[in-house]
Amino acid sequence: KCDESQFVDSQKNLSTIECSYSGNPQPTLIWSRQTDKKALTPDMGITIEVKNETLGKYKSIVTFSRDKLISIPLATKTNGQGNKTEENFYQHLLNDGFIVQLNVNGNDKGKRVITIVRDANQIRSLPSDGSTIYSFSSMLLSFLLIVYINQR
Repeated sequence: KCDESQFVDSQKNLSTIECSYSGNPQPTLIWSRQTDKKALTPDMGITIEVKNETLGKYKSIVTFSRDKLISIPLATKTNGQGNKTEENFYQHLLNDGFIVQLNVNGNDKGKRVITIVRDANQIRSLPSDGSTIYSFSSMLLSFLLIVYINQR
């Protein structure tokens, strides 16, 4: 499970994005930059932590160190109007987005593209199957209860 849109507060020093996955043996998640497909590495101010949630279920959490990433030099760009714009590496990284690839025993089992949003209200998340079934069951139970009451 990986939300396609994830919120990062670019003003905080430490911000995170995450994905959950499962499998036995433990699969591997490979995080990379969307633009150039380069893998994220700890030497650039990023840490990737894998948590063993329960038997066979894992969470991969990427933490961005704003202070370290801002200090990485980035070339000055010229926008469409001929004006020079300063964009730091951290902002550049967030603007470009990420790709997460799930590997099981060296075989690619799927990819997700993650876009970073600036507003938490922009996050798109689909309900899990469990909540959909629960909602449908609740509606069905309510309907049957109303039918029962009306027949009495």
